[in-house]
Amino acid sequence: MNDALLSDDPIAFLIQRGNDSLKSAEALVELDLILDGLSRAYYAALHHARALLFSRLSAFGHRENVIEAVERIKKNLK
Repeated sequence: MNDALLSDDPIAFLIQRGNDSLKSAEALVELDLILDGLSRAYYAALHHARALLFSRLSAFGHRENVIEAVERIKKNLK
């Protein structure tokens, strides 16, 4: 893992965690540790999804803007 810290750049941190988890998954599969590799692949996807979500939510700025956007989405789903 590089020196990215969660407090410095949370998106870069989560992407790096995802990349590291994916590397671990590949290594474990190569060792025929399939279930362990699957677990690491799951965490890779989770970290990348969290980075994507964080990037989208941070674009809204303040908490009130996020709540307003969620309410608009819920209204459009009805």
